[in-house]
This record gives sequence, C-alpha cells and structure tokens, in this order.
Amino acid sequence: MNNRVLMSILAAGMVLVMISCGSDPENDPGNNLTGTVSIPKGVILGTDVTADTSALSGSGALSYVWEHGSAENGSFTALSGETGAAVTLTESPDVIESGRYIRVIVTREGRQGSQTSNAARIFDAVTITDVSISIAGGVPEVEPGGTYQLSAEVTHSNTEYPDFFQEVHWSVTPADPDSASVTSNGTLTVENAITADELTLTAVSIFDASRSDTLTLDVYYDLGFRQVIPTVFDVMADDQGFQNADFEDPRFGTVTMPDGIEAYFIEHAKTRMQTNGTYEVRFRVDPPRTINFPAGGYNRLSVDMAADNLNLTNEINSFFLRLRNTNEDWYQSNCTTEFISSVRSKLGEVDDKEFVTMELPLPGVFHSGTTSYTSLTDVTYIWLRFIPGSATDIPGRIYFRNLRLYNVEE
Repeated sequence: MNNRVLMSILAAGMVLVMISCGSDPENDPGNNLTGTVSIPKGVILGTDVTADTSALSGSGALSYVWEHGSAENGSFTALSGETGAAVTLTESPDVIESGRYIRVIVTREGRQGSQTSNAARIFDAVTITDVSISIAGGVPEVEPGGTYQLSAEVTHSNTEYPDFFQEVHWSVTPADPDSASVTSNGTLTVENAITADELTLTAVSIFDASRSDTLTLDVYYDLGFRQVIPTVFDVMADDQGFQNADFEDPRFGTVTMPDGIEAYFIEHAKTRMQTNGTYEVRFRVDPPRTINFPAGGYNRLSVDMAADNLNLTNEINSFFLRLRNTNEDWYQSNCTTEFISSVRSKLGEVDDKEFVTMELPLPGVFHSGTTSYTSLTDVTYIWLRFIPGSATDIPGRIYFRNLRLYNVEE
C-alpha cells in the first residue's frame, strides 16, 4: 500500500496526524483485463488466424502467446516464437496438424490478468460453397435509430462440424459512421443522422473471399406524422389557401385495427358545399424536416389506406398529395391515377378494413404561382386531399396509417 501522511497544525498548537490509504493500481480489481478474445471455431492448415480483441477493455499495447494442444479442453503448450496478433498454420507433426487445436492468450499493458480465446480445431481443408444473409424478423426495411440482428448461413463441405466455418466479415454501404455500422457478430446499427435511402450489407466468408452475399434494405423514414385535431379537415377555398369547412357532425380520431396496429380514421364526414365536396386529412410533420425530390432524393411517398368497405374507397374520384413548409411554400401532386390503380387492383382481393398501399409520386404537379422545387425545407404539413363520388357525404370510415418516404427504380 502507498500511505500518505497529512499534517495539519491547529490553532491550539496541536498536531493532527491523518493517515489515508491510497489504492495500488497493480492490485486494483477495477484494473483487471476484461472482455473476450475469439478466433474461429475451425481453422485450416496453411492459412492465417487472427485474434479478435475488439471486446477487450483498456487501450494499452497487447501481447500474445499462441498455444497448441491435442484436445479442446486439455492442456496447451506455447507455440515457439508466435507472439503476434496472427499466426500462420504451417503444418508441423504433433504441433500444428489436422485434428489438433490452437488458442491464444492475450495481455494488455496497464491491465492485470489475461484473457484466453476459445480453442479452434485444425482441419486439412474445407470448401465453402455458399453464403446467405438473413435479418431477424425478415424485415425488408430499417429505421433511423434502430438496431437489427443479421446472420449469415455459410454452406461448406465439412458435414461432421456443420457449425464450424460460419464466420464472415461484415460490411455496410454507405460506409459512413453517421449512416450505419455493423459489428463482427452482425449487429446493424442505423444512425438517426442517416440520409441514405437504402443500405447494402455484405457478408464475406473469412475462409474464401470469393464466397459472399449481399442484402439491400430500404431505409424507412418514420416522419413522425400525427393528426392535427380539430383542424384535420380543410376545404380548398381558392388556389392560394384554405378556409375552415362547414361540417355536419364530423368524427375523426384513432382506432386499433383488426391486425392490432393503430390507424387514423374519418367517419361519416359531411359538407354543405354543393359543388366541391373536397376533404383533406392533414398530418403534421413533427419535427419539421427537409424532403428532397429526385435526383438524389425521394420519388415516392406512400400511405396505407383502408375503409369499412373497399367499395367506399373505390368511389373516390380524385386524390392529391400536398406539402407545405414553414415558409408556406406549397407543393401539390395529382395522384389520382396512382390512387385509382392501387385500389382497383385490389378489388375482390382485399377484405373490409384491410389496407391498400398507395404509392404517390414525387415530384408531381407543382402548385401554381410557385417555383418547381427540388426540395422543400422544414416541411410542416402533409395533406391527403380527395373528392368522393358523393360530394356531400363519406358513408362510413376511411382509415390512414404508415406515411413514409422512399425511392423506387423508375
């Protein structure tokens, strides 16, 4: 122990002696080397084996001692001269040969103790035939701020040890830490700052670089839309703005659908306007965000839409998408063709209250009197504007959910 003696002379002339005990860093349990060291379960003669030390604590220089043994859980002997992060498996009788095992012991400067890797079985050869990537839950898209678990199934020639030789090297494109990252065990983290529309994951067999697989995932941008109540209904007054509508007993809100997921709805909405029974369901973007149009931006905004009866949805004659930002710049797209084709393609296939996905094109017809934007900054509102076949009534409920931006190939 290191002892420090502190002396304080009091006013009365007494001497107070205080003894405090400082810690000894060499014996401090908090300074132990923690974490794990790993090498593949199976290794092949003639190849290099590298220790994975990324999970070890501390930052000091690492030292390595490679060992060999005849059994996975038996005694091991140091390999002469092998003190680097990697070892080349050069065949040597009773030392490095098929059926024997190797492992590595790692120490770190400034840390107490050591960590020992798993024992890897040595094989003469193995043929890698295929690599196949999957993602937990089979999700086709990922969200900013999300974490996902990937796995890679490696098909190889060694049927006696099917779990061996499964190790792959993971990478993600775009290779930008502000977009996404993937760990050595296939954990994918998507950053909140991501701007890419898709991510491509690649898994390459560490035993045969010619064997790999890729998986492309769309980035699902949950825009944080939420319905504005009670101003959810607006009626177009003229080409320059909106006015409050005069409704009879409009009802709207949220409801849990038969599949257990919540949706917005409007119910039995009526208008006294005789000429243009236009309804606009308004969603607020929270927080406001920039929406870029092609090139380099989005070319679709989609929304899932359902009704108490699909025939009700089929009676909608016109459908428009409108965006507005904090500067009150307007964007409008006539999506009637896409809307009608989406609905009618599902007639006879979709049950009541079952959702149909509408793909609404970006950009479309820009609002008159404004410029043709390549993007709108700080978008605050999105309107879904539609005109039912009956201009004075919406008989029943229409449901909306899952507004999202994405790209598709033209």
